Amino acid sequence: MLRTAILDRLCAPLCESVTGASSGRELLGSIEKRQLLLAPLDDVGQWYRYHALLADYLKQRLQSEMALEIPGLHQRAALLIVHEITNGPFSPDGTVYATFAPAEGDPAAAAFQAELVKRAAAFGDKRP
Repeated sequence: MLRTAILDRLCAPLCESVTGASSGRELLGSIEKRQLLLAPLDDVGQWYRYHALLADYLKQRLQSEMALEIPGLHQRAALLIVHEITNGPFSPDGTVYATFAPAEGDPAAAAFQAELVKRAAAFGDKRP
């Protein structure tokens, strides 16, 4: 769960890619059932977001306990997102860019996210 703190939006494949575990769906389902500050973003239980308080807490813990792992976590998330972009929209509503939260002050991550925004627009996502 801690490693997924880099994500603004969560889905099982993305959690699995970031953590290296194959239990993303079970983890998200368990967190949702126990009502642990996880909000569903769709009606089918595919996309979620941590409550802001939990997200902040997890990000702080991740930074203090695993700071050296953070670039690798972003890289794993980016690789899955690029793969999904290549094969079609990452999510039905074109919100591919919203899953990736670049590290503050990381110009490469910011450039990557800008590219995701551009590609999401090509899939019909009109949000800024």
